[in-house]
Amino acid sequence: MSRAGLRPGATVAILGAGAIGSFVLAGLTGHDGPVIALDIDQDRLDTVRKLGATQTHLVSADASPANLRDLIPEGADVVIESSGVPGSAQRAFALAARGGSVLLVGLTKQPQPVDLADLVLREVDVHTTVAHVCDADLPAALDLLTRRPLSPIVVDRVVGLNDVHAAFDRLASGAARGKIVVDTGRG
Repeated sequence: MSRAGLRPGATVAILGAGAIGSFVLAGLTGHDGPVIALDIDQDRLDTVRKLGATQTHLVSADASPANLRDLIPEGADVVIESSGVPGSAQRAFALAARGGSVLLVGLTKQPQPVDLADLVLREVDVHTTVAHVCDADLPAALDLLTRRPLSPIVVDRVVGLNDVHAAFDRLASGAARGKIVVDTGRG
């Protein structure tokens, strides 16, 4: 969240309410502005509502940037893209308010087209992150997790070393509802 340029009272939109989006929401603990989550899965939206999202929107997987903008006509001051699905960057840019910012967290496996003229004309700032700068962010993240445990909500399962291949298959197929933790002490 430190890279997002978040100001007090800012409206935040999170695209993608899976495990990464849930961790992003945890990073917003104490934020005093509206937090809007958008996802294609109602169960994920129910989870982030429990974590503090003030508003949620169920959207279709092929929702256009214009469709999403209709959900938040005034735009969001900060948009966080945490899904990494094709087209997600352009959807995030469309949701940003004039002069707002977009933080790209989700990783996409393929190039994505982006309307740069729109970004420039609306003066949208773009930031990226790979989720941490170890010496600065890791202590704060661990402190947050000790104060607000998320593992029952965003961890799909804990597996031993013998079950790693099945766990990767579960992740690759999209069947995992959260992160999979490997416990090296379990066989």
